[in-house]
Amino acid sequence: MATSKSRLAAGALSASYDGNYWPRYPYGNLPFPFAANAGAVAQSTPALIANPNTSLLAFLNSLAASPTPKMLSGQHTDYFTGAAAQPWDDFTSGTTISSANIAGYLPSMFGLAVQGPYNAGAPTQQSIGGAAGIVSLANTSMAAGAVPLVTMWGGNPATNVFGPQANSGDLTACFSAVNGVLVTNSTIQNNWLANLAAIAVTLNGINGAYIFQPFPEANGTWNWWAYGGYTNGPTAAQFRALWTLTRNYLISKGVNCLWCYDVYVNTGAANTYTAGFVAGQTDVVAFDAYSDTPGSLAQIGNCYSTLLATGCPLIIGLLGNGTSSAPSGTSYETVLSNIKTQCPEVVAVNVWCQGWALAANSGAAAFMGDSAIIVRGSPPPLQPSADGTTIPNATQIVDASLNVWTVVGGIVFVQPPGGPSAAAGFSSGVSLLLWYGGVIYQSAAGKFYAWNATTSAWGPGQSDPRTSVSPDGTTIPPATQILDSAGHVWTVSGGVVFEDGASAGYSANVTELLWYGGVIYQGAGGVFYPWNQTTLTWGAAQGSPRASASGTTDPPASQIFDAADNIWTLQGGVVLENGTAV
Repeated sequence: MATSKSRLAAGALSASYDGNYWPRYPYGNLPFPFAANAGAVAQSTPALIANPNTSLLAFLNSLAASPTPKMLSGQHTDYFTGAAAQPWDDFTSGTTISSANIAGYLPSMFGLAVQGPYNAGAPTQQSIGGAAGIVSLANTSMAAGAVPLVTMWGGNPATNVFGPQANSGDLTACFSAVNGVLVTNSTIQNNWLANLAAIAVTLNGINGAYIFQPFPEANGTWNWWAYGGYTNGPTAAQFRALWTLTRNYLISKGVNCLWCYDVYVNTGAANTYTAGFVAGQTDVVAFDAYSDTPGSLAQIGNCYSTLLATGCPLIIGLLGNGTSSAPSGTSYETVLSNIKTQCPEVVAVNVWCQGWALAANSGAAAFMGDSAIIVRGSPPPLQPSADGTTIPNATQIVDASLNVWTVVGGIVFVQPPGGPSAAAGFSSGVSLLLWYGGVIYQSAAGKFYAWNATTSAWGPGQSDPRTSVSPDGTTIPPATQILDSAGHVWTVSGGVVFEDGASAGYSANVTELLWYGGVIYQGAGGVFYPWNQTTLTWGAAQGSPRASASGTTDPPASQIFDAADNIWTLQGGVVLENGTAV
């Protein structure tokens, strides 16, 4: 199921992305591109999430905009189960995570869990190594270059027991309108908040950006929080209220992450996939799918399109090919091929462990080595951007001091080598960031403002510093670019016309670009098409707009333009077409 690459301009990834390996930049000269922000920062809306989560979210969106599928890759650890290390568990030790590999490849994603049961009044983390073990795993994997995907499996606050609660009485109590988890200051709600307080301590030990799934498989029928059909279980509206309660409380405790809404691919109606989605409180959406669940894989396309419509980057939170104890007869190479075809904008795939694990099934090497899969590797050394680099077109600018400049939501951010990203002075509504002549310029409302590194402030408004407006009649070739009166830079590459680095409408086999009478024209096959800046389209075919009037002679005219914009002159009795004797 193909969809448009709608969230960012196609190709925006190229300036900061090196093949299938992690970019170290534009997010700074750090061991891991989204690690080591200065403590957890509380936020009230996703837009206020502090760096490096903002950077991670921007990177996920850039993957969705890639012209071809690009996705993070990895596997969930079985470390939290208490079982002995298994051959299929690629991550069994926090001390060896940096060298862990899947079929010889270093994964770029690492799944782990915080889970119950919890005891009211004295919540404890019941995982190998306890809470400290979870933090160690997350931070060690992050330092090695993998994005942690952290899933919370919270205990039922009505019973303080972890796991599915099929007993209708337990769920009746849990969501009671009198004393349930959604009732302020009720015993059950206080139990839940006590559990969350313990989880917040764990999460706040994670030193960097991570994706957090508080309620996995929210539309299912096997977890107490799921709205998928338990008798006396929560409605979708109650689930959304539980999401908001949980999110607000964890944020109040300093938790800083990307919030991920996760559902299970099943045979239900499409509208159930987003019934629990809370707009404005969700950064990432996800679905889980297993080959041993009848009908699940057949529903991927339906689930994919429904979740993609939320506008959030989409990941496959848990993917299983096989069963809990036996591998599948289908290669993971085939599974990935289906994902690329049906879900081209998926930005991450996290494989489940046990019998579903990559190493337990065939095709692991082909899966990890596929051109769509991002694996960890050595990033290229940081170099200053080419003079004239702009955002958009590039996704970052590196100045001569190796500061990394980005634009997010019309605001300019700068990140010094080894330091955090921060807003560069005051900026708002920035439409263009320019590196020109050794100076950074922001452009807003048609004016350009130069950055003063000494005062850390923007200078007064001025015209485009690159050049004055191109003279009327400028063409490419012989010019290499045209600057129109609105400050847009026009170029031609491979017969395609670009405006400010992005392809301008549809063009192909363009042999001439003309700036004449305040209008840009593309010429191909002897005809010309005027650009409409309002509709962002090319107009109807016509002859050259500067064609000489019928009956023009040389002399007295010094030159004649024909309908195809060829220039005819007469020199010393010799006729020249475009400077060549004919």
